[in-house]
Amino acid sequence: MRMLKTIFGILLATIRISLFVLWSSLCVVFGYVFLFLHLKTNAFLHIWWKLSNRIFGLKLKVVGQIDKSKKIIYVSNHISYWDIFAYGEALNPTFISKTEVRKWPVIGYLSDKFARLYFMDRRPSAVKTEKENINNFLKTITRSMMFFPEGTTTDGSCILPFRGALFENFLEKDVDICLCFIEYKKISGIPVKTKAQRRVHAWYNDPDLRLEDISLFKSMFKAAMYKNFEVQVKQIGLFNMKKITDRKEITKLCEKAILKEFKD
Repeated sequence: MRMLKTIFGILLATIRISLFVLWSSLCVVFGYVFLFLHLKTNAFLHIWWKLSNRIFGLKLKVVGQIDKSKKIIYVSNHISYWDIFAYGEALNPTFISKTEVRKWPVIGYLSDKFARLYFMDRRPSAVKTEKENINNFLKTITRSMMFFPEGTTTDGSCILPFRGALFENFLEKDVDICLCFIEYKKISGIPVKTKAQRRVHAWYNDPDLRLEDISLFKSMFKAAMYKNFEVQVKQIGLFNMKKITDRKEITKLCEKAILKEFKD
């Protein structure tokens, strides 16, 4: 029975990856058409997220009222690249990414041209320049922005200390920060409770040297072998940055609010 289940999983993952590559290739073609005609790709990108999630069996659940009528800065804990797929469908934001991603083959180019990611220089010496760059970038886009203040991923059982430099860029700006919490609830209908279950969708460098840190493709293929998985996105707070002048204060405030979700 286990052998049959494994074979079925491999076939399912192969079909899903193939469909995803085909779908993404078609989107690249249409994306170039949109760019040539100087059309906005916002709605088109949202469709890409939604259909991609259907291909992989990602079942999204949104908890709380998330205001999409104005530009907001979303902040969330970070577990996996699947977070991007989930938030892409739920919010369709412009993600703030590290500058290294721009150099990745294919992905970096597409992220820059079509997804309109904002690539941030996280060096302390670049803080002042980035504040001005982000302010200008916000004026050129119609979507909200999102970043993950941990700066990396975890297995989803905890969070890492938040990086204050990311919040520095929004101090004393008349923008709203919306705190979100993402959680992988079920795999093929079974509640996620163990580390082994969390590692199905979490993509991170595990401190346990006995566990393999697998590649992006292997991780995606492994997750695609399961029938479906349920991801919950929850809004847990909303506040304005106009009167906030201390980045340490806002960093700790956000960190404590998201940390509280693990205790509730």
